[in-house]
Amino acid sequence: MKRKSVNTLTLQPTKQSKHTKPQSPNLKHHKSSPQLPHPSQLKEIVSPYQLTNVNGIHRTNILAHDPESLTKFDDTSKMSKSAFYKKEVNCVASFDYKTRAGKLPGNMFKPNQDNFITLQDFFGDSSKSLFAVCDGHGAKGHLVSNLIRNHLPKHIEAQYNHSKEPKDVPEILKQGFLKTNAQLATSNIDAKFSGSTLVSVLISDQQLWCANVGDSRAILVRCTNNTWTAHPLSNDHKPGNTGEFERIINSGGRVEPYQDPEGNPIGPDRVWLKDENVPGLAMSRSIGDFVANRAGVIAEPEILKFDLTEEDKFIVIASDGVWEFLSNENVMDIIVPHYLRNNLNMACKCLVKLSLDQWNAEGDMVDDITCVIVSLKVPSQN
Repeated sequence: MKRKSVNTLTLQPTKQSKHTKPQSPNLKHHKSSPQLPHPSQLKEIVSPYQLTNVNGIHRTNILAHDPESLTKFDDTSKMSKSAFYKKEVNCVASFDYKTRAGKLPGNMFKPNQDNFITLQDFFGDSSKSLFAVCDGHGAKGHLVSNLIRNHLPKHIEAQYNHSKEPKDVPEILKQGFLKTNAQLATSNIDAKFSGSTLVSVLISDQQLWCANVGDSRAILVRCTNNTWTAHPLSNDHKPGNTGEFERIINSGGRVEPYQDPEGNPIGPDRVWLKDENVPGLAMSRSIGDFVANRAGVIAEPEILKFDLTEEDKFIVIASDGVWEFLSNENVMDIIVPHYLRNNLNMACKCLVKLSLDQWNAEGDMVDDITCVIVSLKVPSQN
């Protein structure tokens, strides 16, 4: 994977400014998981790896060979009936996905506010594929994410059709995001205090563009000399990040966490209006959240470009329901054994089940959990 910069954006961790708030307690750091064996050694392996000591929680999680538990779990799946596409179009060999609604304390009902996009042969062009995940929030978050799913592809296609420079993909994606946000503003959805994250991956020939707002995430997994590594395709947009923090402050907003009655900070940094305790948004970019726009929250995506190589094996796009407790390396280790068996269906099931286990171990609330896994087959350039 050879990366080319777009607008000088970087995947390197940003340095915190002297004004940046400390990272919230629930944003945990993980050690890398054990290196996976060579495929020739897999005959005696039961996968995925048992995840122990994730965030200090010691326990054994579901195994891929436990069909009974996976069958019971699959009741909440929205699995594709044609998960694998034998035809090699572009660099996409196959894909699969799974989504599961979360729960509120006391098992109160909540709609699944996550949504996703999986479009191979995007707008009839066999050289392009579009994948995305959006995670709604607020009272109307499920309506916002559904609007994104239904209309983002149309806006991107329209930008391709009308662009004077069809190769200017970053501008096409940017306008696709902004047009979708503008459509939401004129819709009958009350999005003053509701919105959605949106992370998208557009693949064209052997190039990839990731456009992102919010804290859903995309990663790419590579195998080089039998060593597997996970590489971020997007940056999480948190209010305390350098650049994000400055924009919010310059727009007249505030960045600080909730406070208890004694004034002690609780949880992650959030965005507030300067003189009002609203909206309390825990991300610095999103679709919708129009009150937060007055405090510097924007719908303009950060766009990163990559050149794919034959070492790049698969992409994972997921909502915060996955990334809250699992690191990029954890996710990679869960999926690789199933990828080697050409079973993305089982990879999706296990990833969502293991994410659910982490939420249940932490408390009585579970976020919506969604993942899209895209298997790549990139031709050699030799």
